[in-house]
Amino acid sequence: METTSYRSPFEKVYRRTKHTLMKKGFVITEDKSKPGVLIAVRKGTLFKASRNLRVVIEIIDETSTSLTVYSESGNHLLDKTGQKNRHIEGDFIAMMTTRI
Repeated sequence: METTSYRSPFEKVYRRTKHTLMKKGFVITEDKSKPGVLIAVRKGTLFKASRNLRVVIEIIDETSTSLTVYSESGNHLLDKTGQKNRHIEGDFIAMMTTRI
């Protein structure tokens, strides 16, 4: 689990998070905009393990938003990121930081 906060309104963070997930090849399987929960899945390939992300977006106040990422990675012969889920979460947080 990795958490960060942004000095941006909830709607902007929610839209950008959803767009970033789709751009990176994730399929959004569950989208609850009111509590701000996105569940996304990316299937495994020959070189990459499958990944499941649960992103929770919460309102701190009208100009600040919190983003928490939980991840799971499938077992894979070549891609060992399943043993380092914090690496996946940190990469997603860094990617979101550059977009907001």
